[in-house]
Amino acid sequence: MRRREQGSVNVVFVLAIACLFVVMVLAVLLLGARVYRSVSQSSQAGRDGRTALAYITTKVHSGDSRGDVQVGEFEGQPALFLLEEYDGVEYETILYAWDGWMYELFCEPDSGLVPEDGELLMPCGALTFRLEGELLTVTYTGEEGETASACVALRSGGEGT
Repeated sequence: MRRREQGSVNVVFVLAIACLFVVMVLAVLLLGARVYRSVSQSSQAGRDGRTALAYITTKVHSGDSRGDVQVGEFEGQPALFLLEEYDGVEYETILYAWDGWMYELFCEPDSGLVPEDGELLMPCGALTFRLEGELLTVTYTGEEGETASACVALRSGGEGT
């Protein structure tokens, strides 16, 4: 009889160790998933900022002539205005953040269009622009509050090429 009790104790001990192993494996998997999610979100936030800044920088470089890069406000929001002329008609490209998104609006000045009329580009908490002489500083704020900045030297120097 003693042998039977010892055998059942061994079985219980082995089952307890197996259950402990299963619980530890599940805990490690859950912890790994949480870490992966955190790294993924952080990486996505950084990618959004870099993408937005690269887009704005490219637009500025393509529209940098005759001092046609201006900073101002569009419906109370900081905005970047890139002025252009086609067939004798003045147009402006306006880049701004509105309602959690980065927008681009191509129109004639004083067209009466509103921020919602622009084209949605990407999620964005806020954009700010500062033009000091020939240096444009763009600051992107993401949905989670993370920020990224870029400085763009205007090649035309505001005098035209």
